Amino acid sequence: MMTSRNISQSEYAHTGTDASHDACAHHAVKQHTVIIDGAAEQFLRSGAPRNLSVFSASSSGVEAPRQYANTSSSDVVSARQRRYRLRDGERLFTTLSRVRACGKTTIGAAVELRASGDGSRVGFGGLSTCGSVWACPVCAAKISARRRDEVAELVAHAQAEGAEVSMLTLTMRHHRGQNLEDLWDALSYGWSRLTSGRAWQQFEQQAGIIGYIKSTEITYSHVNGWHVHLHVLIVTSRSIYIPIACQRAQGRARQPYPVEYRLPKDIIAERWERALKVKGVEVIPERGGVDWDVAGDAEKLANYVTKFGDKSSASDRISAEMTLGQYKQARKNSSRTLWQVLEDAVETGDMDDIEVWQEYERISRGRRAMTWSRGLREWAGLGVEQTDEEIAEEVAGDRVVALIDADSWRTVVQSHAAELLDLLQQCGDQAAFDWLISRGIPFYRLL
Repeated sequence: MMTSRNISQSEYAHTGTDASHDACAHHAVKQHTVIIDGAAEQFLRSGAPRNLSVFSASSSGVEAPRQYANTSSSDVVSARQRRYRLRDGERLFTTLSRVRACGKTTIGAAVELRASGDGSRVGFGGLSTCGSVWACPVCAAKISARRRDEVAELVAHAQAEGAEVSMLTLTMRHHRGQNLEDLWDALSYGWSRLTSGRAWQQFEQQAGIIGYIKSTEITYSHVNGWHVHLHVLIVTSRSIYIPIACQRAQGRARQPYPVEYRLPKDIIAERWERALKVKGVEVIPERGGVDWDVAGDAEKLANYVTKFGDKSSASDRISAEMTLGQYKQARKNSSRTLWQVLEDAVETGDMDDIEVWQEYERISRGRRAMTWSRGLREWAGLGVEQTDEEIAEEVAGDRVVALIDADSWRTVVQSHAAELLDLLQQCGDQAAFDWLISRGIPFYRLL
């Protein structure tokens, strides 16, 4: 059964000079005779809300709206579009079924196109998400943005309380012949040994350590292999540059050793080197594998500890690491982030890069990217920490702009779903409706 309806599209205009705003060029009022096709009828019969107006431009005789500027051209491809396209390319060789399904598999009768009241936040609801901060560029950007905000809040609170915030970096010697699992296990063991036992408890007290956040960073090069290291943001009640009193254990003569005054950094370096030796791993000579200095700016520090650099947001940084022109130099033999490895694998199909990525997926699975010490969140007033999966599952926006049935969603994915989100965010609801109609994608709008 086919039905029809006249739909008046409101006049839409936007002014702006940059490339993203050019996508919102003036669009004149038009009348469209809309045919509700069989897919739409079936969706309505399946229990969709009845207060919907149904749109489709898939039948002949329907005048499509004027095209907006091409938001997917090389000069205006957004950070969001880069992340989505990278995830699409990754599906071809990822070993993780959840990543293959992320943002593609529907979990209900329809996918929700959503926006906040002011249009600043947009997203999709009703889709499977993987919640992988290691292996999914889309979920990682969302999770890291939240973590960055929390770290910034912690740093601001610490500075307001007169505490000192510092960054400790722990590294170890590595070479191409070592595999990622052995290096990562050695790093984890070293940290566990460093922060356990009576000696560590005494050190915490003497150094005035209030708490810390530990994050793991991994890079790779075909020359030097895997490089796994830790960034630890430490909050202390005293300066890390003030020596503390140390007294080694008594010898056989039961005579106490004299009291020594040592910098906290030197104590950490000694314990770190001793812990790694148990796993047959060495620190870099003359550096001790330790760098510990006070950090200042809260935002820069938050960006650094969440591994996405000094940008306006963590999601900006992850997109910058995958930008289509920024890292096109011959970088295969230089140190690359794993997002850069993924980008190269997607763009070139290089089997070496694909094997590196698949090893990384296998070893990183189930490991935590960031860990807070006990009691630190409560001290900063941040409350209970959400899991990566919970953050990824959160739906952006409090308003449903449109519903798209599961069959039609496949067409949206093929037509670059991120472009639809960009247009909705930059130009509003009507621009999103026009995008769908021009591609013959049925959708359902709440009246």
